[in-house]
Amino acid sequence: MSYFTNIKTTRINTGIYQIVREGRTFEAEKSHDGQWKLSERKSLAHLGLGFEMEYLDHYVNLQSCKILINDYFAEIH
Repeated sequence: MSYFTNIKTTRINTGIYQIVREGRTFEAEKSHDGQWKLSERKSLAHLGLGFEMEYLDHYVNLQSCKILINDYFAEIH
């Protein structure tokens, strides 16, 4: 059984990936220094707006971003 069974990762563009887990959407983007910037996509529909990206942190690689997301959901259950 894989550690990431509940995570769907989709390549959006070069160096940009969308990570979805349990209805929450995150975006990992490779920055110029080689690290990955992780943000969560937050809906602002209740304000009549689209969405905003809430910055979470920088990580060494895409795998680290996925581990953070997986561990976060493990903590809230």
